[in-house]
Amino acid sequence: MNTISITEIVLSVLLAGALGPVLLRRKKGLLLLLLILVCTILLLHGVTTIY
Repeated sequence: MNTISITEIVLSVLLAGALGPVLLRRKKGLLLLLLILVCTILLLHGVTTIY
């Protein structure tokens, strides 16, 4: 089983950083932001594990 790479974390943090200000205007924005962050890490991890 592979560990999550630094690149995957950096990419998801950048994505969260880009979406953050928009999502944080709403009450549930932070929760949604965390969900997106986790999903992105898992998705990228899955993609990089396949290839």
